[in-house]
Amino acid sequence: MVAGLSDFGIDDPPEEINMMDDRIDIDEERREANIMVNQLNEGHRNIFDMIIEAINNENEQQRLFYVSGSGRVGKSFLYNSIITHLNTSSIKVRYINSQYRSCHGIAKTRQNCTFTISVISTGVATALLKQGRTVHSRFQLSVPASENSASRITRESEDVGYIREAKLLIWDEVSMTNRLL
Repeated sequence: MVAGLSDFGIDDPPEEINMMDDRIDIDEERREANIMVNQLNEGHRNIFDMIIEAINNENEQQRLFYVSGSGRVGKSFLYNSIITHLNTSSIKVRYINSQYRSCHGIAKTRQNCTFTISVISTGVATALLKQGRTVHSRFQLSVPASENSASRITRESEDVGYIREAKLLIWDEVSMTNRLL
């Protein structure tokens, strides 16, 4: 006989759980964005401003940024500040995932969305990054990576369009990533 959670005095989970639902309370997100941006130090604020300018201005020459620093200097906080700010701006942020395709219930068309991809190299570290997923999960890469590894995303996949349209890719802890990725 198979025992269930209720057999141990633990409530069974709901029948349907949407772990990918990234809808937000825009008023709460706006409050959080204001607090986070105001907490950025001068260096982080300069990086924040450069990245937001690059997203807002497609003619901006500088469109690739590498943020480096030792542990616990606030890089993940900076990334989350950028994402939270973009969630509340006139540019609608859209996290790419396979189950939820609206822009937080704010915009219904792809033209009104800024697609954002946030990845990190390790599963445990995904908790550091807002809507973060592992590189392997987001880009459908094999584990472990090898010289012959390739993404399982096909050219016909809906994910390809979202990846191409992404205005922002945040790859936290990129220096910790396996060189084969």
